[in-house]
Amino acid sequence: MEPVYFVGGDELLLIEDVCVAIVKAAGEQGFSERERFDIGSGTDWADVFSGASSMSLFSEKRMLDIRLSAKGVDRAGSDALRAYVENPIEGTLVLVRAGPIEWRQRTSAWFKALEKQAVLVLVPTISAQELPHWLDARAQSAGLKLSRDSIEAIVDRAEGNLLAVQQELEKLCLLDRSSDKEITVDDLSLGNTSHFETFELIDTGFLGDAPRARKMLRTLRQEGVPIYMVIGALAAQLRRAYHISIGRRERLAHNRKRAVDAVIARLGSRGIEMSLVECGRLDQQAKGMLRGEAWDSLERLILTVSGRSRSNLEREARYLLP
Repeated sequence: MEPVYFVGGDELLLIEDVCVAIVKAAGEQGFSERERFDIGSGTDWADVFSGASSMSLFSEKRMLDIRLSAKGVDRAGSDALRAYVENPIEGTLVLVRAGPIEWRQRTSAWFKALEKQAVLVLVPTISAQELPHWLDARAQSAGLKLSRDSIEAIVDRAEGNLLAVQQELEKLCLLDRSSDKEITVDDLSLGNTSHFETFELIDTGFLGDAPRARKMLRTLRQEGVPIYMVIGALAAQLRRAYHISIGRRERLAHNRKRAVDAVIARLGSRGIEMSLVECGRLDQQAKGMLRGEAWDSLERLILTVSGRSRSNLEREARYLLP
């Protein structure tokens, strides 16, 4: 094993897959003790790496699992990471997990140091064209045989959210699979109801009916609909509305066009863009990268889109502290 691994990217599920593989391989090589650090604005980086130099009571080898916040690395963190990768401590494996790596971060001193002296894994984003093949391969690895129509239905429902795809596969694993029968779209019928209710909720919000939209959202929550499904669908429809607002052409069903026209008239391209930014922060909150209850934040965002409230998750949420 190498002394330092850095894993980052846009897809939390793929990041987790890579990190699970690293942790498993490290465990097989004797790194049985793992200490986790969730990095926040008040983190003392000296405390993070001080444990690496002290002897463990339980194992000669240890792993430091460092999880960066959405804000990335501050000056103290940059200096600490650079210093460590240039002089790693024997018997210690450092795993650094991060979210999306922006261009500014890629040009920073700490990132360049990692590029030179650490194992750098930047997980790719799965494109819309690649998603059906990726889903089929992941289903097969889980022992599931999906029909072509069921693959298309899951892809359409997930709106590009890999976590939502994974949740669908996990639900399918609970089905009776005593035979090798192929899973068809009929096996997904229960989830389809939630799918259509989600889009009805979004249309209701776009049309400005805030009380009904809030009631519908709370019903979906009580029914146990995955929040990733709602966030993904909302972001997808906001993105289409934004494209139309700046003059791009989008194919819309007639019944959805009225809702999209209404939200464009209410929020304008700038307001829709800000709502999309909020969706990104809400996605981070749902993944545990921001504090707070994601469903409550989603309700505020739905009300904002409906024109009845103002949402600013960046201001209201606090980054996770260690």
